[in-house]
Amino acid sequence: MAIREINTSIYCFEKQALTRSLSQVRSDNAQGEYYLTDTVGILSASGARVGAVIADDYTETLGINNRVELAEASAAMRRRIAEELMLSGVSIVDPATTYIECDVSIGRDSMVYPFTLIECGCRIGSDCEIGPFARLRDAVIPDGTKEVRGYE
Repeated sequence: MAIREINTSIYCFEKQALTRSLSQVRSDNAQGEYYLTDTVGILSASGARVGAVIADDYTETLGINNRVELAEASAAMRRRIAEELMLSGVSIVDPATTYIECDVSIGRDSMVYPFTLIECGCRIGSDCEIGPFARLRDAVIPDGTKEVRGYE
């Protein structure tokens, strides 16, 4: 049977409940170690409300321990941002070479060409053409703006 679920080791506790449960964690296991995961059983046994959250997209829970993993997580975030924009009516010619950061708004029927970087906080209206080779920082682009480009 394939493993279909993992523990990402991301926890959210009420401070007082965690403090109480930590005092009950024991090292009476084969490794002689203390496990934070034991607090879940301790809290549940004491009648505290315990629950789990299932991530819709596993990439939202990726661990980042080095620069390779940081690049992978960044790529997943860029893919998610591009997909949301495209589903809302923005055309992105080549999402793999287009970098759009969080907190960017782009209006319907706008076109974003390859090798474009749109940084956090930019506001682009509807029916605009951005790129290729453009870098936008702190930009507000009004509806209908054409040919916002970089190097030519």
